[in-house]
Amino acid sequence: MKYILLFLFATHLFADQVPPQSFYDITAKTLEGQTVPMTAFRGRAVLIVNSSASDKNAVQMNMLEELYQKYSEKGLVILAFPCNDFSHDDLGTNKDVRALYQEQFHVTFPVLEPVHVTGANKSPLYRFLTSTKTDPNFGWEVDWNFTKFLVDRNGTVVARFSTATLPNDPKVTEAIDKALSSP
Repeated sequence: MKYILLFLFATHLFADQVPPQSFYDITAKTLEGQTVPMTAFRGRAVLIVNSSASDKNAVQMNMLEELYQKYSEKGLVILAFPCNDFSHDDLGTNKDVRALYQEQFHVTFPVLEPVHVTGANKSPLYRFLTSTKTDPNFGWEVDWNFTKFLVDRNGTVVARFSTATLPNDPKVTEAIDKALSSP
């Protein structure tokens, strides 16, 4: 009986930790608190990045902006999700985050509300992206900022790139070209 109760408690505790079934089932929030459904990006390729403005890899923000400028008219959306899971620097308010990303990096692609990409409070988006049910090739924990996931025009995760793989790496641009060329 004790094990049954423990199982039922664990099932209840982690019931909300089940990853969404589809990329298009997920919503996120803007820095202003507005809900953005991923269905808004249906038919577009989406590059999702957990970012940190004070991380040693923050130079990638400029490279991401260059990618966005090059590919946005062809159908690429870049979504940056500030993350405090690794460098543990204080992000401040959403207004502070907006100002920092605009002033420091001059990004024109969407920077959304900060999220957790690991741990018990992992966002639904990152539960989906890191689930082996979504794709066993990409289903493992994010281990640092600037991990990049590419979702094709149909909502399928088609590539994952580590922090060490820069946004302008040919592997990334080739994957983007392929995702944009698929119907």
